[in-house]
Amino acid sequence: MQELKFKARASSCHDILSLPRAVKDRDQLSEGAKTYVKKWLKEKQFGRRKKVKNKYLDKGNWNEEDGATLLALHLKKMLDTNSEYKENDYICGTCDIIVDNEVYDIKNSWELDTFPMYEKAIPDAKYETQIQCYMDLYGLKKGHVAYVLTDCPFHILEQELRWIEDEDEKQEKAINLIYTKENWKKAKESLFPNAKSINFIEIPREKRIKIFSFEYDVEKIELIKERVETANKYIKEIL
Repeated sequence: MQELKFKARASSCHDILSLPRAVKDRDQLSEGAKTYVKKWLKEKQFGRRKKVKNKYLDKGNWNEEDGATLLALHLKKMLDTNSEYKENDYICGTCDIIVDNEVYDIKNSWELDTFPMYEKAIPDAKYETQIQCYMDLYGLKKGHVAYVLTDCPFHILEQELRWIEDEDEKQEKAINLIYTKENWKKAKESLFPNAKSINFIEIPREKRIKIFSFEYDVEKIELIKERVETANKYIKEIL
């Protein structure tokens, strides 16, 4: 059998960084990291990968272009989506956008409550790890995670409201998923036309994007490399 060499995907690299609780075991993988590595191993050995699908990913995929448009308007630049896959001896992945020798990764928040409009620090450490991986892969020194708040795609909104009979309740749920007057009007006319009149406040475009910026972190990358090497040792132990 051909030797399998583990490389961490940038999007899930954070999963191998957790350390065991006991100090004496810090040169080993944590139980969570072991689970991730065993899942990777089965995928590679037998050519089967479970496809994760949910409404959050569905919105992100469907609104990918809308998110890129928000970023382009914010930066006041023309942007091209990146499609170049990169890998080295430790990590692999494809970033969203590169502009002016800086890498951007776009995260489409599900709703207003999960959008970090006023946060000072990035709320998801895994996304900082992901952008560090992209900087390393593409040889860049600055990276950004751009959270965007875009209107819920209509087909997903319909699914969200399908079990709600009361139109006022439908409207109450929908208002947390739609942020522009144009799409609010469409949703109200087709999904809850008889709901009571409410004051819909459009969220300004500049309030619907939040960017967290990072410099290339050599120490973080070295830690990732160490954990990948530890993962490969673990694979040899269990095979």
